Amino acid sequence: MNEEERDLFLASGGKWGSAREYIENYLLCKKKGDIIQDTEIQKKLDTLQYPIIFYDYETVSVPVPFLQNTSPYQQFVVQYSMHKVYADGRIEHF
Repeated sequence: MNEEERDLFLASGGKWGSAREYIENYLLCKKKGDIIQDTEIQKKLDTLQYPIIFYDYETVSVPVPFLQNTSPYQQFVVQYSMHKVYADGRIEHF
């Protein structure tokens, strides 16, 4: 990550933004060899096997159960998305 990219990251409050932005920034840092200074964290990241899959989902809870054998305010998944990152940096969204 160059100085400009670091400044943008810090200016955003240290937040990467969307899942796709996070993945793209992770891959950019990895490609440049400028990812994590902490050796324990780096060791853990180095054990990741591709493809890496990221899930994001939205839930809803309602006061009156709308399905049999459910309870009030039980969480239900209503939509999801998945990002699949391959070793070559290619990203697929489902």
